[in-house]
Parts: sequence; structure tokens; C-alpha cells
Amino acid sequence: MKTADKKNNFLSLDKKYSSLENSKAVVIPVIYSENRKAKLSVLNAPKEIIKASAKLEHYDEEMGYELCFEKGICTLEPLNLQKLTYTKACEKLEKKIFTLLEKNKTIAMVGASHAVTLGAVKAFSAKYDSLSLLHIDSRANLKQEWQSKSHHDSLIARAAGLNINIIQVGIRSQSKEENDFRVEKQIYQYLACEIKLGMYGSNWQELVNKDLSDKVYITIDLSGFDPSVIKAVENPEPGGLLWDELMYLFKIIGMDRTIVGFDIMNIMPNSTSSSSNYLAAKLIYKILNFALSKN
Repeated sequence: MKTADKKNNFLSLDKKYSSLENSKAVVIPVIYSENRKAKLSVLNAPKEIIKASAKLEHYDEEMGYELCFEKGICTLEPLNLQKLTYTKACEKLEKKIFTLLEKNKTIAMVGASHAVTLGAVKAFSAKYDSLSLLHIDSRANLKQEWQSKSHHDSLIARAAGLNINIIQVGIRSQSKEENDFRVEKQIYQYLACEIKLGMYGSNWQELVNKDLSDKVYITIDLSGFDPSVIKAVENPEPGGLLWDELMYLFKIIGMDRTIVGFDIMNIMPNSTSSSSNYLAAKLIYKILNFALSKN
């Protein structure tokens, strides 16, 4: 597998800390959009996030160490799936990720379209017998194929066919049909409005953690955050989750479970979104710190 050079890798690391052989973590930039006429800025989302990562401090004050130097972070050259059909794109991504899982790597995928996450979930579900999918999003993505032409809108409905444990957090937009499907498939939701009203108590993160199996894959649509935190997303929804709320959730999951991988999707870079690019880069590094702190 070809890896990015220092100028184009996450954190701008020297080869000693970014080679595939020496790295526990692997960042995969994915170029894909369901919109065949997508703007170049959208397709360049992974590149802009990785570029912003060069501004991050290597030291994580919360965890007390420099993960990138102790564990290593490899960044692969961008995986361009834009010319492939949706099915072929997912298949190619699944194959690449499964190869990395066979090497016991922790995967961080970054891109614009949440739709291809299905390929990643298939790879992880094939690798691990008991896997939980933690879905952070503003929308449920539980539409059936006949309800929407968007593979993004049906992402979690498709994942439900893999017979894995699915927990959704931060949802605040869904149809009645989606909710009916969710109940049928026993997919549990922690709605954003219920979290804000304190219906799960002050430690709702602990309840989410208890619902997860030992191996956890986290898929994050950045619209799960409140627009006051990040607004460079396709459809910003009010009433979302705040940074500290989610960081605490990821931290306790990293302490109690094994975060085998995650993805950060649905950023829409524009001329005023530099802060969103930086936030997405910091999110990747924070979750990697939580995932690898006990390994």
C-alpha cells in the first residue's frame, strides 16, 4: 500500500513515525461523493482535514503522552472511488480495510460522503464476531431503498442487515417509517432532545457505553455536533451535541471497550470552514488517543 509523504500525511510526521510497518494507527482519506458533479472542494475534504492536522500539538494533555511518536500514525495515499459505482466503491473499501485489519491496525477513515461507510462496516463485521456500531449523527439514515435514492440516507438500514448491534446517538431528524424500522430491528436511539432534557440523567454516556459490546466501530457524521461547534456540513441541524459531551463518551468507551476503528464524514469545506477542518483533525487525533491509550 502506498503511503503519503510528510507533506501530505496526518500531523506531517517523519517516515520513522508514519510508515505502515511502524504504525499502530492508519488514516485512510477517501474520495467519494454520490453526486457525480460534486464540487472539487467537497472531494478534497480529506486533504483539507489532513492539511489542518499539521497545526495540532503532538502532545495530548488529557492522556499525557505523544501518541503519534509512541504508536505511530500512517496515512495512506487517498483512495479515489469517485469513478466507481456505489457497490464497487464499497467493495474496494471493504477489501482495503480488511487487509489492514489482518495487520491489527486501528483504522481512521476520513471523507465527505457517509454512504461508503457501509464498506468499512462490512470489513469490521467480517473481522469481529461481536461488533457494535456506534452511529453519531443528526439524521437516522434508516430509509429503505424505495424511500430514497441516496445511499447515505439508507446507510444504517443497510448496516442493520449485517446483524450487528447498533446504537445511535444525537439523532434529531427522521421519518415515521424510519422510526418504525428502527423499532423492528431493535436499534436503540439516544435522541439529542432527550439527552438535552436530562432524560438519561447526567451520565448518559455511561448508559451508551453499557449498551456496547467489547469491539466498537464508531461512524460519525459531523452534523451530529451542534452547528455552534461545526457548521460546515451538508444539512446543519439545531440542537446537536457539544464537544465535551462527545469527548467524554469516546473516552469512557476507550477505557472500557476496544475502539477498532472509526470514520469522520460529511464535512463540506468552503472558504470560511478552516475552523471546521481543524476541529475534524483534532477529533481524529482525540479518538485515536482514546482508542490506543490502553494498547
